[in-house]
Amino acid sequence: MLIAYSIFFIIGILLLILVVRTVNFKSRQTSPGSISPASFSSQNCAEKLSGALQIPTISPEESSDFSPEPFRQFHQYLEEKFPLVHQSLKKEVVNQHSLLYAWEGTDKSKKPALLMAHQDVVPAAEETLDKWTHEPFSGTIDRDFIWGRGALDDKGRLIAILEATEQLLEQGFKPSRSFFLAFGHDEELGGEAGAKEIASLLASRNVELEYVLDEGSIVAKGIIGNIQSPVALIGIGEKGYLNIELLAKGPEGHSSMPPKETAIGIISSAIHRLERNPFPPELEGPTREMFEYLGPEMKWVNRLILANLWLFKNLLQKKLIASPTSNAALRTTMAATIFKGGIKANILPTSARAVINCRVMPGHSIESVRDHVKKVINDERVQVNIMKPYRQASAISDTEAPSFQLVKKIISNIFPQAITAPYLVVGGTDSQHYQKLCPNIYRFGPFSVDARDLARIHGIDECISLENFHNCIKFYMQILKNS
Repeated sequence: MLIAYSIFFIIGILLLILVVRTVNFKSRQTSPGSISPASFSSQNCAEKLSGALQIPTISPEESSDFSPEPFRQFHQYLEEKFPLVHQSLKKEVVNQHSLLYAWEGTDKSKKPALLMAHQDVVPAAEETLDKWTHEPFSGTIDRDFIWGRGALDDKGRLIAILEATEQLLEQGFKPSRSFFLAFGHDEELGGEAGAKEIASLLASRNVELEYVLDEGSIVAKGIIGNIQSPVALIGIGEKGYLNIELLAKGPEGHSSMPPKETAIGIISSAIHRLERNPFPPELEGPTREMFEYLGPEMKWVNRLILANLWLFKNLLQKKLIASPTSNAALRTTMAATIFKGGIKANILPTSARAVINCRVMPGHSIESVRDHVKKVINDERVQVNIMKPYRQASAISDTEAPSFQLVKKIISNIFPQAITAPYLVVGGTDSQHYQKLCPNIYRFGPFSVDARDLARIHGIDECISLENFHNCIKFYMQILKNS
């Protein structure tokens, strides 16, 4: 009887702890507060973006295929469509094709901020052209959308930033804080010739930034499970990027007399071992912080789980790793993306090669990922080589910083139904190149999108709704007015 009472007592204490922690799991959402509103006019905005989308500023797969002429046309187009920006702001062309504008503020005691976007777009695959509703570079405007490659990634934001600046200049506004507007030309290739050069130029002038605001996340509709409201995700860090080359040699000869393993078999076995032995999941850093923001907005059972990760962490991780999307937010990922070997069906392959694309979690290094790959493969016949270029995972930006709170407030103003949360960006952005200039780097595109919209980015039928584009302009106008 005493044992039974003891068990019930322990269970009662445990339930009390769970309930108390859940009740005290308070919302971290903020109201717009004292945000200075911005007077916005939608006249001719869509036409400006339409014209921008018609200029094919493509970053090709091979740098030797790069065409500079569309970028020159694009620069001229911006001068024509945003005359006040080009009269009032200092403009510099960096490394021939990237653009840097400086808007001097009235308060010299404030550090400047930097708003980013990129000019380049990915090509539209030849085999998909007949599947587009409108041609990829048509810039077609219909009742609801502006269509074309780059509408979401990333000319929509670039034109919105310039339009916000142009309209504020028309209203006679002068910012308190100085601003840089930086538009790289090769983000889709890693930003080595664009954003990296702009950042180096600013560093040579000893510029220190209060915050950087780039692309990377969105307002997600129906994408985050167990939450009915839209979720505005603010990227506070991003994964690193690494390609690892696997090489194996094999004997020459006829396929009728094969060895126990061919070079292709050796590399295949190595890939199989990597896929069977992924990096362990880590519910830490930005991903854990995201759930700390989202948890209080969920229904009771989910709130209870997220308020008590000390007990339910393994259960939650198990659920999250079942989905490729949420799995990517929990661990360094490895994916075999290239495999080559052999020249003829009846000739033994003398070599085989594979490329493993890795997205590196904050806290892991390029070297630690390589060491993990070597350890898992455990085969001296397989060479493991780090390929260039690569980048380390970013630092994590502070969610308590005034700049993060400002972005939160403005999101609440533009998207009043949205829940805001920090987020780990699993892809890469140009903002990586500015880490030495500023600890507060945030990645957010003020677009409300669903899963179908996300598939359009780098895919078929890329477009942006007129509502999204107008909200984007309003967002940047408020950023400029309230910083």
